[in-house]
Amino acid sequence: TLRTITNSLSNQILSRAGTGGALDSLADLGIRLNNDGTLKVEATELKEALTNHPDSFRMVLAGDNQQDGLMDVLGSLLKGYTDVGTGLLAGRKDALDSSIKLFQAQATRESTRLDRMEERLRASLAVMDAQVAQSNTAMSYLLGG
Repeated sequence: TLRTITNSLSNQILSRAGTGGALDSLADLGIRLNNDGTLKVEATELKEALTNHPDSFRMVLAGDNQQDGLMDVLGSLLKGYTDVGTGLLAGRKDALDSSIKLFQAQATRESTRLDRMEERLRASLAVMDAQVAQSNTAMSYLLGG
């Protein structure tokens, strides 16, 4: 799940907005993705992009009525992961909760089965002890003890 989220976010961060302006990606704004998954902001490039191409800058991030910007796309992606009850994380949590319930039920059944087996073994041991005691008494009588 985490790998899926990481890959999806990375793909969206690296993608082009398709705005057709002078700037078309976060990299064009001076925002880059490091190998460890963090973002690095080149302040000089960011300032130049904002100063020289403010409309393209806005389009890349916010889009307009006809086209989503990268923040809209990332917001929708994150919403799909985090929506209560329907998001990817909620679905994964529900699946894990179901597995936990199944394992708990299985553990309860096994515990009950082991308790019954213990009772049977204790009963058998009691019978065996009684027979050994009886045999010892008979042996003692026969040996003249």
